Amino acid sequence: MKVNVQIPRLWKRIFMLICCIVIWQLGFGQDAQTVRGTVTDDSGETIPGVNVLVKGTSVGTITDIDGSYTINMPEGSNILVFSFIGYQTQEMNVGNSTQIDIEMEASLSEMDEIVVIGFGEMSREVLTTS
Repeated sequence: MKVNVQIPRLWKRIFMLICCIVIWQLGFGQDAQTVRGTVTDDSGETIPGVNVLVKGTSVGTITDIDGSYTINMPEGSNILVFSFIGYQTQEMNVGNSTQIDIEMEASLSEMDEIVVIGFGEMSREVLTTS
């Protein structure tokens, strides 16, 4: 005995719509690349608070207490900029990498001006001179 089952047209259209949405998501939904890494100094110690920016965008993050970071690279971007006070700013080409560990180099430039602010007590004799 042969059973003939027909699927209503509405269900066929719903099935086709779902298939199209799934195919579209697979083809076009991957526009960001996730990059992870660790930032260290020249002695191998991790550096917390390092700025990590995608060059030419406002996308960025900072390293956590362990010197680790995670950032989503927008499509078409492939350069990360690492900056921190007392260290040279460095740029790194990501390419297809998902793990970028970087060693920051200390900046040996001299400061032009230093401002010291202090609070305390001193006697008048110490401050007054002839």
